[in-house]
Amino acid sequence: MKDEDIDRLLQRQPATPDERLLASIRVNIAHSLKQVKPLPSDRTLTLLASGFFVVFSILATIPVRFLAWHVLMAYQAAAYYGLLLVLAVFFAAGITQYMVPGARRRVHPIALIVGEVLAIAALVPLLFGNSTVDRFLHFGEPCLRTGLVASFLFGTIACALLRKGYFVNPRTGSAFIGFFAGLAGFTVLALHCPILNSAHILVWHLGSLLAGGFAGTLAGRIVWR
Repeated sequence: MKDEDIDRLLQRQPATPDERLLASIRVNIAHSLKQVKPLPSDRTLTLLASGFFVVFSILATIPVRFLAWHVLMAYQAAAYYGLLLVLAVFFAAGITQYMVPGARRRVHPIALIVGEVLAIAALVPLLFGNSTVDRFLHFGEPCLRTGLVASFLFGTIACALLRKGYFVNPRTGSAFIGFFAGLAGFTVLALHCPILNSAHILVWHLGSLLAGGFAGTLAGRIVWR
C-alpha cells in the first residue's frame, strides 16, 4: 500500500476513523514491507566504483588498441594516468556519498567537475608541448566519436547498476555519473590515441569529456526524474 492509497482511504472517513479501518491499513502496510539489504561501507563502494572504472577503461580500449601506451614516455604515462586515476577515485567517492542516506558529504559536485576540467587542462600542455593544428579536424573527429561512444557505454552500465541502489539526491547523482562517464571516455582516448598534441587533446579529448558529461547528466535526470 502506497502513501497515496492511505491518504485516499482516510479522506473518505470521518475525522476519527474507526478501529477496523486502522487495523486494515496496518495489515496492508505490514504485507507491503520488504526486507532491505544493507549497503556495503563507503570505502567498499568507492573501491568497487573505482575498480569498475579501471576495468571498463581497459576493456573499452581493447577494440581500438592501446596505441598511446606505446608512445608515451614513462613520466608522461605516470602523470597522465595518475591524474585520471585520482579523479576517478574522487568521482567514485562522490557517487558513493549520494547512495547512502545520511552519509557525510565530502565531495561537492560542482567543485569536482570544475576541478576535473581545470586539472586536465593544466597538465596536458605541460606534458605535451606540441600544439600544431595540421589536419586538425581530420584527426579530431574519430577521437570525438570514440570518446562519446565510450562515455555512453559507461554511463548506461553505471545507471543500470546504480538503479539497484538508492540515490538520496538523484539530480546531483546524475551529474556525478555524467561526468564520471565523460572521464571514462577521456581515459579510453588517453590509452588509445597516439597523437601527443596538446591542442588535439584539449579540443577533442576534453571536448568529448564535456559533451559526454553534459549528455550523461541530462540523461540521468530523465531516468531519475
